[in-house]
Amino acid sequence: MNQEEQYNEFGKKYEKIGSDYDIRKIKKPENYNNLTYEDEEKQNYAQKAANMYIAFSNEMYKLIEEMNKYMNETKKRENIIQELKELRIDCIMVYIQSLQEKTKIDNEIHSFNMMKAYQNILSQKKELKKLIKDGEERDKKILEMMGIFLSIFSLIGVNLSFFSNIKDIDIWNILLLIVVINVLLSDAIKVIFSIIRKEKVETIVEKIFRKIITCIKEKTK
Repeated sequence: MNQEEQYNEFGKKYEKIGSDYDIRKIKKPENYNNLTYEDEEKQNYAQKAANMYIAFSNEMYKLIEEMNKYMNETKKRENIIQELKELRIDCIMVYIQSLQEKTKIDNEIHSFNMMKAYQNILSQKKELKKLIKDGEERDKKILEMMGIFLSIFSLIGVNLSFFSNIKDIDIWNILLLIVVINVLLSDAIKVIFSIIRKEKVETIVEKIFRKIITCIKEKTK
């Protein structure tokens, strides 16, 4: 078989591969560019197209290898005709193009998956922050309720203990001591709640102390 006949044989194989693995055989959705890879239509088309490009490139690679083998053996005896050289270049070009199209689809799918994963991470981070905040609020309310019960029972306990131990003390002194004890306990409870709520409060003792300082300053003017 001379080079012209071999060229025609290779040309027929080239045309058959192009016909058998023509990407236009796969129906492309009309609104393909507006779809995302979450849409089943785009997923199906992309998968079929990727498989078609793989099959096409595999067959074209076999043809290129066959042509290379023939041309390497032939050039030892005679010069290769220009038509045969150009056909091999065409085969190489469409082979590279099919690989590029397959890579393009892979990159689109990879980019979509990466973006979706990133969005999921952001969503989970937001949910985690919400759970932490809700947990902090719940713990804060529990501490406040415990503090309320603790303060009530502390006041009751201190007053009962005090009354059970008094004997011959003047009633006014008793009342004064009760007031002082309850004021101090109330201030202590306020401080506890301010720490729980992360708020600054002014206790009664601080108010009295501030009044005393103010009076001293006025007297010394």
